[in-house]
Amino acid sequence: MKKQILLFLVLCAAINSAQALPKAAFAIRGFSNQSLTYINLQTGVVRDSVVAIGPSANALVIRGSKLYVVNSGGSFVGLNASIMIFNIPDIINNVQPLPVTRVAIPDNKNPYDLLFVNDTKAYISYLLDSSVVAFNPSNNTLGRRIQVGLGPEGLAVANGKVYVANAYNPANFAYGTTVSVVS
Repeated sequence: MKKQILLFLVLCAAINSAQALPKAAFAIRGFSNQSLTYINLQTGVVRDSVVAIGPSANALVIRGSKLYVVNSGGSFVGLNASIMIFNIPDIINNVQPLPVTRVAIPDNKNPYDLLFVNDTKAYISYLLDSSVVAFNPSNNTLGRRIQVGLGPEGLAVANGKVYVANAYNPANFAYGTTVSVVS
């Protein structure tokens, strides 16, 4: 729950910085069979269950006028996982049916987080595979897979390097204490 509240606040700040779009926020609703909630911060209008994004949406990431949903798929092993991409103006304007672009993630990877480095380079953490994969958002293709520590979750970028928080060992659920660096 704390993660979702923090995510909500981060999203508010991110979307508010986009001057061409109305002030808005997005949230993941539900624990399984999740849906996307849209909140117009100028009018107070809330549209719940805009579109199904579950069953296991881990993160919402805004980049420009696009909303990226990191979805681990069904079951703990991440079957049918994907990155779902929505145009924010389509959500705001209530376009129905809402167009979505899906980038399929291989089974047994369980994607957890998405970090943009620039317009053509991003990384996705694969929680169950102890790796991150390069992602090109300009053409929605997956690239090189890079081994990191056990249970990679959070991603951050600083000084031209990507840092990966290795959160836990998926074999025994022991907490991790390492950070991997991807150049």
